[in-house]
Amino acid sequence: MQSVIKKWGNSLALRIPASYAKDIGLTNGSEVDISILDKTISVKCAIPVKKVHSLTNLLKGVNGTNIHREINTGDPIGQETW
Repeated sequence: MQSVIKKWGNSLALRIPASYAKDIGLTNGSEVDISILDKTISVKCAIPVKKVHSLTNLLKGVNGTNIHREINTGDPIGQETW
């Protein structure tokens, strides 16, 4: 994907497409490390990004060999409702 460098004060800025930021969990204020090697700019997350898991994706990993049985915790002792 191509992007355009824009002026931002006395510096230049590179916009990161929203789809890229979402894929790796970047948000406003995320810290990154910028380095240059052989005229190539590299931008890496400075702090590991926590991946947000969805219930749907987590349930995809459940199968007959790793599903847990129901556990009996005894009779209700408070005002639990069933």
